[in-house]
Amino acid sequence: MTIQAGAFATNPGDKPPLALSFGLGLQLAILVLAGIVLIPTVVVRAAGGSGTYLSWVVFAAASVCGLTTALQTLRIGRIGAG
Repeated sequence: MTIQAGAFATNPGDKPPLALSFGLGLQLAILVLAGIVLIPTVVVRAAGGSGTYLSWVVFAAASVCGLTTALQTLRIGRIGAG
């Protein structure tokens, strides 16, 4: 079964072109990063936290998201997609 959208056609087992993969990955990273930064910022500002605390919270949120993403790429027992 071939899925066609304009001039781009692919089969389920095909690898997409590198430029398309890079563009979609960059788009996803920007969208995810906005959520990682926005939610802690709103919560810390609403709680009356300082700028130093806000930077620590954003760093911690980004670190935890990066660590869990790396964990998802591996296969450790029943955890991960590896």
